[in-house]
Parts: sequence; structure tokens; C-alpha cells
Amino acid sequence: MVASTFTTASLLKFYVKWPPPSILRGAYSNSSLSLRDLEGVCQLNSRGLSLSSFARPGFYDFRNARRAAQCGNASRITAFAKDLHKEAEEQEVVSDQSRGGLPRFHVTSLPALKGTIVQVDGDEFWHMTRVLRLNVNDRIELFDGSGGIVEGTLLRVTKNCAEVSALTGRQTLPQTGPNWHVAAAFGNLKGGRADWLVEKCTELGAQTLTPLLTQRSGTVAEQRNDRWHRISMAATKQCQRLHTLDVREPTRLESLLTEVRKAKVAFLAAAGAPPLVQTLLNSSEMPQEGLLLIGPEGDFTQEEIELLIEAGAVPVGLGQRRLRVETAAIAILSTVMLLSEGCPVNAKEG
Repeated sequence: MVASTFTTASLLKFYVKWPPPSILRGAYSNSSLSLRDLEGVCQLNSRGLSLSSFARPGFYDFRNARRAAQCGNASRITAFAKDLHKEAEEQEVVSDQSRGGLPRFHVTSLPALKGTIVQVDGDEFWHMTRVLRLNVNDRIELFDGSGGIVEGTLLRVTKNCAEVSALTGRQTLPQTGPNWHVAAAFGNLKGGRADWLVEKCTELGAQTLTPLLTQRSGTVAEQRNDRWHRISMAATKQCQRLHTLDVREPTRLESLLTEVRKAKVAFLAAAGAPPLVQTLLNSSEMPQEGLLLIGPEGDFTQEEIELLIEAGAVPVGLGQRRLRVETAAIAILSTVMLLSEGCPVNAKEG
């Protein structure tokens, strides 16, 4: 049998989601899909399975059409592809509504009703008109940072603001997934390292970020919190979050002990402690939320470590090497986020 292929070349573009691996074993988006494999999908469809179970937005192509046509297969495959495309459009198959494909801008308040006019100004207006150079009638998304989102169209652009007409009413999507909070003594980091930490905590999905004030990191420069909020908002838009990272006011370690006691689990990054991954995998249940504690340059003092452990913090190791504050924060956050998402139930059973 002559093998036709679906690749990222450009003859016939259509929306299709790869069927389960049991049907298309070994087929990837940039590799070839044999005609025999596709026949299996067609047979499943002929038995009454909905095409939408296979369809989602994503471009793939049918190549080698002339060769397939010589075997009498092109018309059948093309028709199947068109059916997939049509049903995907009709049912508006969207895998995750929080990750849209339109430019997204932050506003403090979203309209409840379709047709409401919203003004966008300030930094968002600059980004919309000067950076992205959007024009009248371009479609965009507006979000409020609390899970609310509205689709709209650019109605008018003035010297200082843009007017957006809401195409939908306000939709609120709940916050899902792991719920981890970071408290790190990063307020006195220099050279953009603190900014980098804020950006990456936002991208990785931390819920809150608290700058810790400790004996070795006792101050935070003025107006840094305002800067961190702006950085977090930019990262929120870039990574398609709908709920913004809450960058809290600098907090003394002693004031954080109450949160440590209340947390479901609190991990303290500490040199020489049992490895974090081992601690997580040995847990009877993979934690989905908690507090992550990272010390300053030079680490917590012994007195501070004892206070945290007495409050219930569990010391965990992050490897054999000495890590900078921002590196340790991202290492521990990445680990708990990935394992929490990958093992949402009993870790030992997994």
C-alpha cells in the first residue's frame, strides 16, 4: 500500500487532533502518518464515534496528494479531513479556554454584558497600539487577573486610549491545579536577579510570592514592589495565566511563622537535608499545595532555621551544589509543580 503522509508541509491544511496512541502508535505531529493508520480512524468514525473526539485547533497537512490519488485514496481522505475541520469549527472545540490565541490585555474591571465599551489606557494602550500595532476591528481579549475574561474588538483609537467593544459577557474561569506559595529572601538581590525570580515564579504558576526579611536580608529597596507587580503582570500575559501572581509586601520571618504552622506542608530549602524528590515520593499522598521557604544569600541563620522547623517546616535538599537564591526558588517550585500536576493522587500507588 502506498503511504500518504500528514506533515507540516502545505497542501491541504485542516484541524485534527491525533487520536490515542493505541490507534496511531508512533505518529507525531512532525512525522508521517500512514494511510493504514488513518483508515483506522475512519473505521472508528464509521462505527459512530464523534469526530470531535479527535478534533482540536492545530494545523496539519495532507501531502503526497497526487501519489495518493493514483491509488484512489485522496478523495476519501480529503473528505474526512474536511469533516474534521467543519465539526471542529461548529462545536468550537477548545482544549483550554484560558489559553486563547488572541492578544490579551489587562483591565481592572470587565464588562458584564456584551456590547459594553471598555477603555484601555496606560501601559496596556501603549503595548496595544505601539508594540503590537493593532488596528480598528482587530479582535483581542481582556482579563482582570482574577479569572475573568472577555473577548472584544477594537472599536476606536484615540491619542491616549483605545475603546474596545465587548463581543461576549464576562466569563469567570476557576483557578485550578497545584496551589503553591513561595516565601524567599530575595529583596536585596542585585543585577536583575530579583526581577527574574518574580517573572519565573509567575510563569511556573506560584499563587503568591512573599519577600522575606531576615537577619541577612533585612531590607527591600523602595518602589521595588511596584516594579515586581509590573513584571508579574507582563509575565502573566506572556504565559497566558488568568489569575495573577500575588506579590506581597515584604514580611519579617517571625510574622510568617503563623502561615508555616497553618500550611498543609511547608518545605524549607536546606543544604544537606534529604532530597526534595525523595521526600515527595515517600509521602503517602502527593501534596497539591503548600509553602516553599528559601533563605537569603548566606542562608538562614541557625536560629531562624530552628524557628521554622519548630513551626512545622520540613527541610529538603536541592542537590549537592550551592545555589543562588533565585536558582533555589525556581528549582524547588518547578519540582513541586511538575510532580503535583503529574501525580495528583496517591504517590506510592502511582
